[in-house]
Amino acid sequence: MRKLWFFLLPLIVLPVLLGADDTNDFYSKSALKDLGDLQLELAGEINSPGAIDLSGMPLHRVITRESEIRDDKRVFRGAYRYVGYSLFDILNKHLPQKKNAGEFRQALDLLVVIENRAGERTVISWGEIFYPAAENRIIIAIRASPVVPIVTNEEWRLPDKPRLICGNDLLSVRNLDNPARITVFSVPISFPKKDLKELYSAQITLLTDVKKIPLSNLTGYEKRTFPSIFYGRGKGFQGYKTFSGYLLKSIIQKYVGLAPENMRSGYLVLFGADGYRVALSCSELCNRNDQAEFLLIDQGQGRNGGRYSLFPASDFFSDRAVKAVQQIYFRQVGK
Repeated sequence: MRKLWFFLLPLIVLPVLLGADDTNDFYSKSALKDLGDLQLELAGEINSPGAIDLSGMPLHRVITRESEIRDDKRVFRGAYRYVGYSLFDILNKHLPQKKNAGEFRQALDLLVVIENRAGERTVISWGEIFYPAAENRIIIAIRASPVVPIVTNEEWRLPDKPRLICGNDLLSVRNLDNPARITVFSVPISFPKKDLKELYSAQITLLTDVKKIPLSNLTGYEKRTFPSIFYGRGKGFQGYKTFSGYLLKSIIQKYVGLAPENMRSGYLVLFGADGYRVALSCSELCNRNDQAEFLLIDQGQGRNGGRYSLFPASDFFSDRAVKAVQQIYFRQVGK
C-alpha cells in the first residue's frame, strides 16, 4: 500500500503546484492586455492609398520568444502571445501600382516599409508577406499577454501600444511600437529584361554601396539539403525534388554582417541574367527562427538556368526560385 501511495503522490501534488489545466492551450494562461487604438495609413505604389479600414478584418495569433542585442550580446526579452491584424489581410485588397511595371510586371521586387510616429522604420519584402507556406506570421498586434513559465511564474513586460510583430525573426529587431504608416515601393534598381537563347551566368556579383564582390567559387560555405514538393503559381505541381545548395545567408553575412540596423532596414535584390528578380529583406534571409532557409543551388558549368539558382525553402510557390542568378544588391531603406 505504501508503494502505491509513493507512485500516486506526484499525480496528486503536481497539479496543485503547477495549476490544473482546463485546456491544452499552453499559451493562453494569462489574460490579454489591450494595447490601445490602432490607426494606419497606406501609401506608395498601391491602389487606394489613405487610411486603412480595419473593421471586419480577422484577428490572428502569433507566439514569439523575443531577444535583442545589448552591448553586442544577445539578451532574452520575454515570451509573448500577440493578437492582431496580419499584413497579409491589411494589404490583400490593395493591388500594386508599380512604377517599374514596364520593366518587370510581377510584384516580386516590392518592399513594404512600416513606420511609427517616432520616425522609426522596418522593411519587409512583399514576398515574405504573400508567398510563405506559413501565412499570417507578420501582424500588427492590438492585444498581448506573457507566456508564463509554470515553475518560475515569471511574467514579461508588455508593450503599451500596438506593435508590429515579425513572428519568424530570431532577433526581434523588426518589432516596431506604435506603427502608423505602411509604404509600398518597388526596388530603385534597374535591370532591363533580356531575351536570352541560353539562360546562364557563370558567376554572381554582390554589389554593396561601396564594393563589387565577385562570387565565382562558393566552396567552403555551409550547405543544406531540402526535400520539396515543387509547386508553381502558374504551372502547379512540378515534381518531388531534392535541393542541395549553399546557405545564401552564410555568403551575405560574410560581406554584409548582422548589425541590428541591417536586419531592421536592409534588403537584397537578386537578379537573374534575363532580368527576373526578387527582393528579400535582410531579416527574412539572415534572421530566421524557423530554419526555412534560402539556398543557392550550383547547377554546374553550362547548364541552362545555371550556374546558380535560388531555392526559397520557406515558400509555398516556386515563383521566387530565380534562375541564373547574376547580381545581388544589398541596400538599406533611406540610404
